[in-house]
Amino acid sequence: MKSALGTSAVRRVRAVALAWTGVTALEAAAATLLASTLVRGTPLVWAVGTALLVLGATVLASRGGYLAGAAVATDLYRRLGHALIRLPFGRFSHDHRARANRIAGEGVLRLMGIPAHLVELVVRGTLTPPLVVLGLGIVVGWTPAAALLGLLAVSGTAQTLAQRALARTDARRQAARTSSAEALLEFSEHQELYRSVTGTTGAVRRLTDAWNHEHAALRRLNDVSAPATFVSALATALPTVGMLALCVTLGTTPHEAFAVLLLTLRATAPLDGLALLGVTLSDTRAGIDQYASLVTAPPLPEPPHPRPLPEDTGLHIDRVTLAPALHEVSLTVPAGSTTVITGPTGSGKSTLLHLLLRGDDPDNGRITLGGTDLRDLSSADRLSRFAVLPQDPTLFDGTIADNIRVGDPHADTGALRDAALRAGLGDLIDAHPDGLDLRTGARGTALSGGEAQRVALARALLRNAPVLLLDEPTSALDPATDALVTATVNGLDCTRVIVTHRDPARWRPDQIVRLADGAATVSGPGTGFSGPLDGPGRQAGPWEAAVRERRGDALR
Repeated sequence: MKSALGTSAVRRVRAVALAWTGVTALEAAAATLLASTLVRGTPLVWAVGTALLVLGATVLASRGGYLAGAAVATDLYRRLGHALIRLPFGRFSHDHRARANRIAGEGVLRLMGIPAHLVELVVRGTLTPPLVVLGLGIVVGWTPAAALLGLLAVSGTAQTLAQRALARTDARRQAARTSSAEALLEFSEHQELYRSVTGTTGAVRRLTDAWNHEHAALRRLNDVSAPATFVSALATALPTVGMLALCVTLGTTPHEAFAVLLLTLRATAPLDGLALLGVTLSDTRAGIDQYASLVTAPPLPEPPHPRPLPEDTGLHIDRVTLAPALHEVSLTVPAGSTTVITGPTGSGKSTLLHLLLRGDDPDNGRITLGGTDLRDLSSADRLSRFAVLPQDPTLFDGTIADNIRVGDPHADTGALRDAALRAGLGDLIDAHPDGLDLRTGARGTALSGGEAQRVALARALLRNAPVLLLDEPTSALDPATDALVTATVNGLDCTRVIVTHRDPARWRPDQIVRLADGAATVSGPGTGFSGPLDGPGRQAGPWEAAVRERRGDALR
């Protein structure tokens, strides 16, 4: 559990467990002193005083458990975010995102219940019976204590068998529940496709099938729960009935019989909670395993001794291979230049941008920024050099200002408005009374595709990074807005790498790179040069020679 939840969370759980251990010991002492009052005439004030201590300790332990649960949730969310941000982009498959959404939405809240609820059940359930048996032996005698211990053992065995049956059935319910979550995420992301291809009824068929499967698994769990609950009820009653029968058989005095009954009821009290503890523990174990599968997934390694961030923002891709899209690709992007990347769908254009961000490490080759390997730079330093507009921009549920401010959390309203105007959002924010405070809706659903794209572009512009990576930046824009955005990007003083399917000349590129069949060819606009970037005996074209002379950078 320590490797999954982290040292801080485990330390808090142990502290809460220690607190409940003290409470349980005090409860057993209070019950023992009350029985001793009945049998031996011990002053009642001792039992009353201990009971008051139990009351105060219970309040403190409960309060501490809830506070520890809130702190654990914070720690878990922080670890989850830290783990996700370090994962390679290739790990974010549909199944992975469904699992991450489920863990963030409900899994962490379930784990929060470990210190808030579960620790109390486990500690009281396991410590109360033996402590009370010890008290019974001291006050009444070791014969009834041994009898109670045996009855509790039989009761515990029955409880364990019932819990195992519940746990096996609940594991199947957990699998069905995961499938339902994945189907719901898939439906929410692709419902337009489903509706257009299969119609309204067909669109929800897979989702309905997953829900029906989960419902069937829940019914099986209920079928097993009925006999298991019956067995648990018998097991809970067994110690009390057995000890009453023993008192009658031994002919104990009324005071002793009452003391035996009092301590027996105290020893069996946690058994009711233990009857459902098996399912609770199964849920908790499943939650821990799922959480661990995310936070312990191998991240992109950080350099043990990061190198200083270079001033130069030139990029060099040296014989990079990343299956299946890229093979032995080499490219130099001089600082301050504009490089346009074209190619058919699936040729690796977006993959190349991901590599420039070090969203993945190549299978072979290396990528440098200012002559320094990206793998030798810390994440914070490396990412400070880049601003990105992805092909499918992500907006958060908030205002336009909230979404733009992600590019610079400290930006004032003037800077936000300036970025919005440069991204072509002037008509939108001026036409609406809320302006920059216009709500974008969940995932930007309140905006059109072009408006969402411009908000994401404004975010990238606000970042004012020396390297700008744009993936189809005007694919959803009308001609007039397209021209405005193009002029804005062309006027920036930074290194630009632009992926597009449209005419690359509009970006006034210094070089045009075409990706196809895993290879790259480069050309300079208007030079007539077009050929492989690398190759034995290749002569430099006139554009390449001019760039070498102007920038002193050798394209290889």
